Amino acid sequence: MVVAVYVIIGGAYPQHRQPVIFGWLSAAWVLPSLIGPAVAGYLAEEFTWRWVFLGVVPIVLAAFVMVWPKTASLTTPEPGAGNRGDGRRRSLTGMALAGGVLAAQFAINRLAAQGLGDSAGSIVLLLLAAGGVAVAALTFPRLLPKGTVRLARGLPSIIATRGLVTAAFFGAEAFLPLMLVTSRGMNEATAGLTLSAGALGWSAGAFVQARVTFRRQWLLVLGASILSTSVGGLALVSVPTVPFWVLVVVWTLAGFAMGMTLSSTSVLVLKLSPAQERGKNSSSLQLSDQMGGVVGSTIAGGLFALLRDPSNPGQVGVFVAIWLALCLFAVAGIVAGSRAVLGSSDEPASPHPDTDRHGKVSS
Repeated sequence: MVVAVYVIIGGAYPQHRQPVIFGWLSAAWVLPSLIGPAVAGYLAEEFTWRWVFLGVVPIVLAAFVMVWPKTASLTTPEPGAGNRGDGRRRSLTGMALAGGVLAAQFAINRLAAQGLGDSAGSIVLLLLAAGGVAVAALTFPRLLPKGTVRLARGLPSIIATRGLVTAAFFGAEAFLPLMLVTSRGMNEATAGLTLSAGALGWSAGAFVQARVTFRRQWLLVLGASILSTSVGGLALVSVPTVPFWVLVVVWTLAGFAMGMTLSSTSVLVLKLSPAQERGKNSSSLQLSDQMGGVVGSTIAGGLFALLRDPSNPGQVGVFVAIWLALCLFAVAGIVAGSRAVLGSSDEPASPHPDTDRHGKVSS
């Protein structure tokens, strides 16, 4: 659905309006993140938790009724001949990637939870983890523009930046409320305020990026820099002696960095992609996004299971290790963003002899 939305934005709005549209698209995530948990909690307490899921059905139907008349008449460019021919191959490759990630994530978390040993079960898990990582390493680059993994200049580095910053942010976000509950003794509702603050910061960053007057690629460097400072800063402000509001400010800045960076990557991918490549490159961008979240969460979960002391659930050191490990991804995002600055201009891409099938203009 997200890829389809990106293609529609690319076809329905002129380029100078797309940053604003992506700003509103980010804002559309904020309202549910603010009211959704409260509504879900009310339904679960007053009625049944099943209504949390059943209640989605009328919302989806209402969205369909609202959106379909507006999009039914839209036309989008036909995919290139190369794209039409490799759809099945890409689908099978994506299924293999999903299987590899699932196997690796399951095995790594089980190993971290039970510890390494010489039992047959541990050996099987080690082999499963190694096999899953190998499959993911072989299939993931095949679904991205050529050179993404090695941070080639231009479009590949833009897509790589997206994955690196999501690994840092979502890995940290997954364990931030747990740290507040176990280490500071906060209730779940108060701990959730940090996530709401991050969502508001995300929206603010998305609207700021719509008003820049300099080269948009620099926003990737700036956003990754702020994010690395924020995630690394969590290691300093996680100790209970630091006031809670300081941690809220730090995470708001992290959300601001994400809103600015992710919206900018979306705008840049559409700008640097020929019309017939928008769907394929938007798909690669979303894949990098989701893969980053999986990697960040897996690393954070593995470190937590490996380092935590069940007899001392309030220890902060395990969370500090998580923040510092994830900060490295944000630092790598600065490097990737710098490569994006060096390798692409703000001129829209167009199909010509020097443009490869991934939409990357040759230098």
